[in-house]
Amino acid sequence: MDDVWGDNDEEAEDGGKEAMEQGGIGGDQLSFAREGRKLYNDGYRIGKSLEEEKEMQRGFDVGFERGMYLGRASGKLFAGIRHALIQSKERQASEAAATADVAGDTRERDEREAQQTLQLKQLEALLMEAIPDHGGIMSDAVLAQIQEVCSSFAMPSANKAFVEYVHDVST
Repeated sequence: MDDVWGDNDEEAEDGGKEAMEQGGIGGDQLSFAREGRKLYNDGYRIGKSLEEEKEMQRGFDVGFERGMYLGRASGKLFAGIRHALIQSKERQASEAAATADVAGDTRERDEREAQQTLQLKQLEALLMEAIPDHGGIMSDAVLAQIQEVCSSFAMPSANKAFVEYVHDVST
C-alpha cells in the first residue's frame, strides 16, 4: 500500500525532486524566481540601453549644432582669405601688365604666391583640426595659431576675416 499512497519517505523525496524538475509545486517556485530574475535583468538592460540612446542622441544633437556653427565660421574665414588672395593676385597681375613686368618682379611674385598658398594650406589644416579635436570649444591656443596664420598674409582683409571668425565662433 505504501506504493499506492506514496508514504514511503525515499519515494517521497524522489517524487519531490521529480516534481521540482518537472515544474511541480517546488519547481514552480524555483521557476518563478528564475523568471523573475530574468525579467528583472532584461528590464534593466533594456532601460539602460534606452537611456544610453537618449544620452547619445542628446550629445550628438548638441555636438552637431556646435560643429555646424564652427564649420560655417571656418568656411567663411577660409573663403574670405582665399577671396582676398585671389583679388590681390588679380590686382598685382594687372599692375604688372601695366608696368611691363621684368623677370625679377615675376620671380618675386611667384615666391610670394607660393608662400601664400602654403599659408592657406596651413590655415585650412588648422581649421579642419580645430572642429573635431576640440569638440566645439575653441581654446585660446588654437585661436592664437589661427590668428598667427591670418596675420602672416599681411592683408587687412585677412585680419578682418579673423575678427569675424572669432565673433562667429564665440556666439
